[in-house]
Amino acid sequence: GVSWVLRGYSLRGIQVAQAMLAALTCVVMYFIFREVLDAGAAKYAGLACAVSPMAIWYVPRLWTETLLTLMLALFSLSLIRAMRRPTVARMCLCGLAVGALALTKGIGLVFVIVVPGLLLVMFRRDGLRWGALFLLCAALLIAPWTYRNFRRADQFLPIHTNGGITLYLGNGFTRHWPESPLSYVDLMAMTIDDITETIGTQEVLLRDQVEHDNILRRAALAEFGADPLLLPRKILTQSLTFWYLSATPSRSVAIGLVQLPVLVLGIAGVVLAFRRRSWALALLIPVLGIMGVGVMLLAFARLSATVTPYVLGVAVYALSATRALPQTGDSGGPAV
Repeated sequence: GVSWVLRGYSLRGIQVAQAMLAALTCVVMYFIFREVLDAGAAKYAGLACAVSPMAIWYVPRLWTETLLTLMLALFSLSLIRAMRRPTVARMCLCGLAVGALALTKGIGLVFVIVVPGLLLVMFRRDGLRWGALFLLCAALLIAPWTYRNFRRADQFLPIHTNGGITLYLGNGFTRHWPESPLSYVDLMAMTIDDITETIGTQEVLLRDQVEHDNILRRAALAEFGADPLLLPRKILTQSLTFWYLSATPSRSVAIGLVQLPVLVLGIAGVVLAFRRRSWALALLIPVLGIMGVGVMLLAFARLSATVTPYVLGVAVYALSATRALPQTGDSGGPAV
């Protein structure tokens, strides 16, 4: 889109566009915080998002995370508003938002599964109606792409391939993590060696990406069967790597040092929100969704960048509720 507007490819133009997306994300996050926190805490949380090192780091880099973080924020805002006061328009908007999120990156499909159950718990019988409407609107965006994939690959692929590859990589990272706990590059190299032993060469990938993905999915599932402890080890290990693992040891340490205090305060905020039954708990939905898929497949710090704003939100909630921040309004936040 940027190249079309500028009539040619421009790295600087794309970086400027991503900076605008990141700035817009901060605005959307502020509106999310206004829904679940008091006005003062929302202001500080929005400012924290604007200066977050994780967000700033990825702005000039051509990964999907900058756009994905914005799409996740738009979905989260629509979901929280729909949960607080459900209407047909709000639920339709939420369904369309999750469809756009899933088309940005397939990990967003987790919310297509989670949200109907959440609505059922919150609204009981009415939750069936709201959930059906949500799914219908999500399908309006996702189903055409799924149909296209079926026509091309002759199998069910909701968004894209690479699920099997990612599952296998996560297994490999877990196996080799004790050998190199701070280097994504080293873990990837060791796991690629495993792949070469599993399928012989990379010729299958060049010939048929779908079949390559299927081969590695079957191999990954076979590993779980052969080693019953692999899955719990994977979940535990990747619950750590999700927050710090980067290309090199120095980057991993730097990211870990940045994320650690935010996580500690975030956990304190979650505990406080549970005690007070605050709407601040809604900030956990995107975190648990993205992290839950990540630890089951492949988890590293780039994924955590998309949910760090929500952890910042509950961290600021903890500081605000304990009077560590100047008070500008009701510190407790809205009650569930």
